[in-house]
Amino acid sequence: MPKKPVDANKPRGPITAYALFVRTCRDELRRKYPQLTVDYNVITRKCSERWKAMNENEKRRFNETADLQRKRYKEELATYQQEQSAKLLQQQSVASSILLQTPSAQYL
Repeated sequence: MPKKPVDANKPRGPITAYALFVRTCRDELRRKYPQLTVDYNVITRKCSERWKAMNENEKRRFNETADLQRKRYKEELATYQQEQSAKLLQQQSVASSILLQTPSAQYL
């Protein structure tokens, strides 16, 4: 089954608190050990262990950032959906006007 084409204008989903943490953790490890070339699976595993060891207070900044991302995404998605529905209505009105202008076969 072929994949649906993806609309380039559609907003991307919000990033989770854990994904924000992993991104930060990975950047820290790269800065700390620039000479090492480590497999991403190893880095992700280490970051996962750190995330599990963190308490809620330490996770708060990532959760707050993720909440802001989620709110921003909802706003962008609502705007995108309004634009898409307006485009669809316009396309439907154009199609119906074309149908009204073309003579019907029954009159020929």
